[in-house]
Amino acid sequence: MHKVCYIEDDPDLRQDLAELLEISGLTVRAYESAEEFLTSGSEEEAPKDYSLWVVDLTLPGLNGRELCSMLRQRGVETPIVVLSGEEKTEELEQFVNLHRLIFISKPFKFDHFLARVLDILPQGAET
Repeated sequence: MHKVCYIEDDPDLRQDLAELLEISGLTVRAYESAEEFLTSGSEEEAPKDYSLWVVDLTLPGLNGRELCSMLRQRGVETPIVVLSGEEKTEELEQFVNLHRLIFISKPFKFDHFLARVLDILPQGAET
């Protein structure tokens, strides 16, 4: 079964998307901040345990950009979907391209989000 690490500070969106992913047959670990994830003990297992990351770019504290950079620097090659209400500027597009991220702009339709996620996940090689 695919495992998804989902980091989102909006509690309603976090709950709704986590439920959507779980209903679709995925295992989800959801965190409200990068710091909560980093102190959960899950960080050491992240590269091998998650099939996909979903990260809000505008997290308070350690933001999504910093977390994505940290994950890539630590050798995490797993796909990362970033969610953002920010306008996609040239600087943001360069960041997304540099770190090989999949950008989804907020607000979005849940069925569009789910279709993108399911399309990204490797078929047959579940972790």
